[in-house]
Amino acid sequence: MQGDLAIYRSGDIIEHTGVVLEIRKVGEETVPLVLSKWGPGPEYIHAVARTPYGHEYEYWTERP
Repeated sequence: MQGDLAIYRSGDIIEHTGVVLEIRKVGEETVPLVLSKWGPGPEYIHAVARTPYGHEYEYWTERP
């Protein structure tokens, strides 16, 4: 959901984080768009699975 954190892991180590900006419907799929900063480079808006930080990710939220 919007405002959740996308946490990218390598095993037990958190490698990267980003904030979910919105959820888009693409055909039959829903694709979370995330805002994150890639190392010393700029911030990017990207699909959750399209980063140099791998495909092992989860979402964290403060909602009950």
